[in-house]
Amino acid sequence: MVGGFSECELVQMAVRNKFGGDRKIIIPDESGLAVLKGAVLFGHQKKKITKRILKKTYGIQSWPEWDPDIHPETKKIRMGGTDRCKDVFFKFASINDKAEDGHTSSQIFQALNPNEKTLECAIYTSTDPNPRYVTDPTCQRLGNLIVDLPKLKEGETLEIEETLVFGGTELLFRAKNLKTGRVFETQLDF
Repeated sequence: MVGGFSECELVQMAVRNKFGGDRKIIIPDESGLAVLKGAVLFGHQKKKITKRILKKTYGIQSWPEWDPDIHPETKKIRMGGTDRCKDVFFKFASINDKAEDGHTSSQIFQALNPNEKTLECAIYTSTDPNPRYVTDPTCQRLGNLIVDLPKLKEGETLEIEETLVFGGTELLFRAKNLKTGRVFETQLDF
């Protein structure tokens, strides 16, 4: 046990009662300072942590063509003359994946509504390794990124490359307009 509360005998007793049994509970000297010392060491030597095991699944909302064999009728929506399935979780990285510092995962999507002036790109996390929809109870919106869209001519398509970059204690979410090359970014803490 580490952290400030680990020095409290009441907490120690509760942990032993809950998890003790056949497990040994270890409380090192100065356990209250362990987290602080770790944070200071990380601040001075950022390259000490080179890989991270992801605690959650990361993805974005997508709108694939609606397939009656896969998608429920309640998720069916008509966009630009095509039936689409709303709220589909498009997975970038899964729970328990090992992500090295700087690991990137990208996918190219089309802006589906030519009349929109902006596109909201939302990133979601889930405690499920394979969530189906961003509305599932295991999913939570982590953040979003607003991308300015240029005026499109009738029939013209626009592709947006969405990228997640896993770093030490942060997640960089990037969206690039492949027509203009303009890049939009936001950083999110793990």
